[in-house]
Amino acid sequence: MRRLSLLLCVLVACSAEPTPPITTAPATSTPATPPTTEAPTTTATPFLASASPEWAAAVANIYGPACSGDRTRIPAELSSLAISETCPTGGIAVVAPVTGAVLATAAFGDDIVFGADYGTGFEIVGIKLPSLGNFGWYGAIPKIIAVVGSDARPGEDPAFTRADSLHLVGFNGGAGGLVGIPRDSWVPIGGGAANKINSSLSLGGPDLMMSTLNSVSGLTLGGYVLTGFEGFQELWGNILGGAEVDVPIRIADAAAGADLQPGLQYLNGPQALSFGRARKSLAAGDLTRQFHGGLAILAAIRKAQNLGPLGLPTLLAASEPWIRTNIRWGDLLSLSALALATPTEQIGNVVVPARTGSVGAASVVFLNEGAGAVFADLADGAIAPGT
Repeated sequence: MRRLSLLLCVLVACSAEPTPPITTAPATSTPATPPTTEAPTTTATPFLASASPEWAAAVANIYGPACSGDRTRIPAELSSLAISETCPTGGIAVVAPVTGAVLATAAFGDDIVFGADYGTGFEIVGIKLPSLGNFGWYGAIPKIIAVVGSDARPGEDPAFTRADSLHLVGFNGGAGGLVGIPRDSWVPIGGGAANKINSSLSLGGPDLMMSTLNSVSGLTLGGYVLTGFEGFQELWGNILGGAEVDVPIRIADAAAGADLQPGLQYLNGPQALSFGRARKSLAAGDLTRQFHGGLAILAAIRKAQNLGPLGLPTLLAASEPWIRTNIRWGDLLSLSALALATPTEQIGNVVVPARTGSVGAASVVFLNEGAGAVFADLADGAIAPGT
């Protein structure tokens, strides 16, 4: 199950408002000890294999009295769920600790439940329960976050280097959208003096980057997921296990180390990184590069969909050493689940309209008037494919 993909969104879940930062454990850290919770008041464990009693009890509450569950303990948004007449059997659970939380899934055939425990008991953060008449609930929507790749090399801090790859990623429960922002976009940084947008990360870390993205887009983003060169290759190559990408054109870019033929092909970690970095050999430069980055995100989502949602807790736990985020783990889990439930054919991939220019000796990108319309289009969490 470790070979599921974070990208999404890596993917990544968020509430309507940003949440306190999470400190990412280094790659050599000891896995976090699961938070302790009160003993369950039900005897639901036998119906769900591989589950802790606490997680089994939380899942039992969803199904109600047939599973010795207490329906008063489920989120208010799920109060209209049908009550199961019989308790399902043959369930499978996956539980994984991360820093400050425990993430969990449970599956009964086509039914699946997602939860997070921060030390006070499991919260349900997402469900897909066809047996009870629900075909997807993942908390508040739309969910819109920033997915950022910095140019940090091994040994450098990704949170204080330039933001080379910038995407706003949204989902609304039926569709989604990816909006690429050229790294050299000349914009007010944090509402102040203008500079290249990628400098917002190197000058002030994630906080300045997010205030800049919020200001430029006019959106209230739910947080960010950030990685560097090494982290991207680990996430793509070792955790995802690589993926097939439909490379649209011949790419021979020595600066990025890219040598790719057009067509659908499997890309490993270094190849995917070179595909996402190539720009100097492309006619439209960074505008095409950001579009290619969107293609890579879509490829990662497709790979994760083929692997299935049950192992998402294990995925996030494996990804923790390689990402920085200010999104709570349960929200990352629900966003990841939502991304996997969204057909990639319903996820638009666009780049903000812009033109190249210069400021002094610096080559920059100026956003066109149509940029505001693209950002506004993403406000509902989706961009129409082919836009």
